[in-house]
Amino acid sequence: MTSQSFPVTLDRTRHICFTQRALFRMGSLEKPFEFDDMQKPRKSYAALVAWLWACLTPADAADFASPEDVAMHVPTDRDVCQKLASSLADAINAGATSAKNAEGSTPGPSPASS
Repeated sequence: MTSQSFPVTLDRTRHICFTQRALFRMGSLEKPFEFDDMQKPRKSYAALVAWLWACLTPADAADFASPEDVAMHVPTDRDVCQKLASSLADAINAGATSAKNAEGSTPGPSPASS
């Protein structure tokens, strides 16, 4: 996955990108979140914060040891969360597109021709 970063406003402007590193960081959590957890009322805020944390670029991630540290800068205001979620969706879509186009098509074995 090549990384295209997207700005988000936390304590200051930070950058996120969806990469294999982000997937690893999310998987390293005791209770990782799925993308669709952001659509579940009881999990949406925590999932958003965790995915933002996981997707922080290395330079910005250095300032946040855990998702809880990011949460200190993400208000629960609906409009702010929607803006952050939109930036996160842009980063995820760009990362997924980069992974697909890196090989010219969807990664993985292609079906054999008959």
